[in-house]
Amino acid sequence: MEKEEKKKSEGKTKNKSVSSTQAFGGIVIAAASSEEKLKVAKQVGADYVINYEIEDMKERVEKITSGKYADVIYDIVGGETFKKCLRCIGSEGRLLVVGFAGGDIPSVPANIVLIKGFSVVGVRAGESM
Repeated sequence: MEKEEKKKSEGKTKNKSVSSTQAFGGIVIAAASSEEKLKVAKQVGADYVINYEIEDMKERVEKITSGKYADVIYDIVGGETFKKCLRCIGSEGRLLVVGFAGGDIPSVPANIVLIKGFSVVGVRAGESM
């Protein structure tokens, strides 16, 4: 991640994710489905929080990033939340697929990847490369 990049940490935010993003000069936008989860995200240092059940995630990310959208999205939920993440990723961004806690395994429409010019990266936590 480059120093000026912003990261949206989606789902259950971990302190290491927040602190490492901020160490590189990024801002953390945590999105979750409940106020309880967002409270935890704030406690571990998220700069902004979005309740995607009651707010338009794309509009909020657009406003927070001054129209540039997210450079990095870390998605552990999948399903409908993943679809919302697709709308929030910026040009040349990276959408990190970490899991499917929501149950549904989503697919990525190739036209969106082409038009926006971002990468989708599978992240296998604990795996050695």
